[in-house]
Amino acid sequence: MSDVHFDHSEAVGKLNDLIAETTGRQDALNQRLPHFPQAAAGRDFDGYARRIQSKLATIHKLRNYRLQNISNSARAAIAEFDAAKATDEGSAAAFRQFEIGEGK
Repeated sequence: MSDVHFDHSEAVGKLNDLIAETTGRQDALNQRLPHFPQAAAGRDFDGYARRIQSKLATIHKLRNYRLQNISNSARAAIAEFDAAKATDEGSAAAFRQFEIGEGK
């Protein structure tokens, strides 16, 4: 069986950095909502302008959704690292009860 080693602080730190970066990207994304003015499509093309605006809004919503999923996944990974650390510490504490050494 192979050993699994990880630095809890480093892993959680990197995941927290990812969450912070993702939050920053979401904030930047939401500072400027997409807008396609109907006049930009030209006279008699109001229907096209509305559809373009609708597609831009959908793209914006999907980008927000994906960024939120990244943050949620990072938070879930942090919880898994925390659980692994707690399990490892619990196992180590249980084994410390026994003194196994030379001459015993």
